[in-house]
Amino acid sequence: MMSVDRPVPRAPLPWLGACLAALLCSAGAHAVPNAPGPVSEHFTGTAYAQEDGQLLYREAHWVVVENARMTRLVLYQCPNGAPFARKWVRGAVDDPAPDYEMEDRRSGMRQGVRGNGQSREVYSQRNPSEPMRTAALTPRPNQIIDAGFDAYVREHWHQLTQRHDPVIAFLVPSRLRDYELEVDTGDREFEGSRMLRLRLKLDAWYGFAAPSIQLLYDWNERRLRLYEGLSDIRDSAGGSQRVRIEFAARDRKTGTTAAEQAEAGRAELVSRCEG
Repeated sequence: MMSVDRPVPRAPLPWLGACLAALLCSAGAHAVPNAPGPVSEHFTGTAYAQEDGQLLYREAHWVVVENARMTRLVLYQCPNGAPFARKWVRGAVDDPAPDYEMEDRRSGMRQGVRGNGQSREVYSQRNPSEPMRTAALTPRPNQIIDAGFDAYVREHWHQLTQRHDPVIAFLVPSRLRDYELEVDTGDREFEGSRMLRLRLKLDAWYGFAAPSIQLLYDWNERRLRLYEGLSDIRDSAGGSQRVRIEFAARDRKTGTTAAEQAEAGRAELVSRCEG
């Protein structure tokens, strides 16, 4: 009998790969062994082009933990330091599916998750000339929304280090749905330290054609040190970017306050990066 090859779905894959990069926002506020939990802190990630090492942008993160709630602010900055995109993530400290909102002033893109309790919706708008699209958000087991991957890693650290390869349902706002991703675990050394390597890829028969990402977590500190893969930040022409994002310990300080976070959140976004 002749077999018929099934076509690989094309539309979701680039958007899926880009949205997977939102996981890098989980870089901050990781609990370390014997510590009570996440802490308020400020840190920076630096994104380079995988192909030639060119500096593309920086991410400035402010994480505030108060009364078992966590609020994250991320400012995406041009190489000259001017912010062009902003993201807020709000939820319980241990919530793998928090609310969030993101805006990129260059294109006018807006997306996120909002609502209360069981009445929540995902929304996405590629640019101001297109209509805002929305869909009801249906809860699922192992559902991950944006930086909620941070809480998931904390809760499942032991299983991940024991080579249990779970499947998660990661929300992709631009598609108004979630996709099942396989989390492949392993060991790797980075800058002389042992790392937990997490590789995320589409859990489907056509997964080989979808972009994957790789994250390295410091084995002892349980902090993200390196991200490699497609970025959720597109270039000035709207194209996708393969990046290497480094989170250096020297770019991190604890004790960030809500006032400092609020002040940073008021920064005016620019519509283009100069230079």
